[in-house]
Amino acid sequence: MNKCVIKNYIPHKTPINVNYNKWINCYYEDLINLYIIFSEDIVRKYPDTTIDFKNNNLLFNKFCIFIFKCSSKYII
Repeated sequence: MNKCVIKNYIPHKTPINVNYNKWINCYYEDLINLYIIFSEDIVRKYPDTTIDFKNNNLLFNKFCIFIFKCSSKYII
């Protein structure tokens, strides 16, 4: 298996105990913008989709949890 190497990657220490609520409060507006971009892209690529992204809080919450788990969990 090949190791992925990103030349401009700068590793940062991941905080140990990160409060999800503080994290989401800090990045809430950015998460909304990311979710809008994500949903518009899905609808554009799959026009027959029946998912209502705009009125689906459960999907938005799952999206936020996914981003949180994949993030550095650093809070500005």
